Amino acid sequence: MEKREQRMLKAEIKDISYLNIEEQFLMFKYCLLSFINSLSVYGYRDPITQEVRMIWQNFKKNILEEKSLFAFLLDNSSKIELTSAYDLIDMLEEVNEALVEYLIDALDDIDTACELRERWRAHHRHFDIELLADTDKYRMEAQGLLLDFEDIKAYFSYPNAFWEYIAPRMMIIDSRDPASEAFYGVLMKYDEGNKLCDIKIIVPRIINLATALINVHEIKHAYDLYQNKEDLYEEEYEKRAKEMESDFIKKLPLSNPLL
Repeated sequence: MEKREQRMLKAEIKDISYLNIEEQFLMFKYCLLSFINSLSVYGYRDPITQEVRMIWQNFKKNILEEKSLFAFLLDNSSKIELTSAYDLIDMLEEVNEALVEYLIDALDDIDTACELRERWRAHHRHFDIELLADTDKYRMEAQGLLLDFEDIKAYFSYPNAFWEYIAPRMMIIDSRDPASEAFYGVLMKYDEGNKLCDIKIIVPRIINLATALINVHEIKHAYDLYQNKEDLYEEEYEKRAKEMESDFIKKLPLSNPLL
């Protein structure tokens, strides 16, 4: 990321952070009022009162994790593509907005239960989105922004002869072109005897975890063909490549761990 783009990212995160401060103040206000209402009606140890405390704790936990991810983006901005950083920020904000909407609805239900003295009104819909701190998904996405083709090579540890073989046979295309996905794959060329004689590997430029996994998938295909395993069924090729994707995620490089 260029210096100008780094400044743009910093400004974007700064703006969101300011909005988060306002949001924290409002959520604290809502939680405090609901807590006082529930405390006066049901008592401190009641599950409804304790749920208000849990609502605030979950909100704070989500904000702190988002702050940590933002710090990661800023600390590593020189190694990250701007649009990929924005994509992750959009993902984080989507979770945050959904959580705040849900928590406000929950507090409204609790306030109604207190006002009408009807406990059943405190029950609310289930929140089916994972909090940022309750899943590794967003941390993995953040780590994925630092990946490059050298990480793919380090993961596979294939012999140098293979990498030398595929180097002139690789085509790396623009990851941001919506139409490019249709071209990803390993193209096979056969001779007159229907024997595999050459391959061409088309992969996206690595800018995030998704594009890294496509490279893992297609490199595994290429290596199987390189080892003269062209007689494998297509389903077996896909199964082996998918297994490599899953294993790669488990072994995601942590050379730049989150703070």
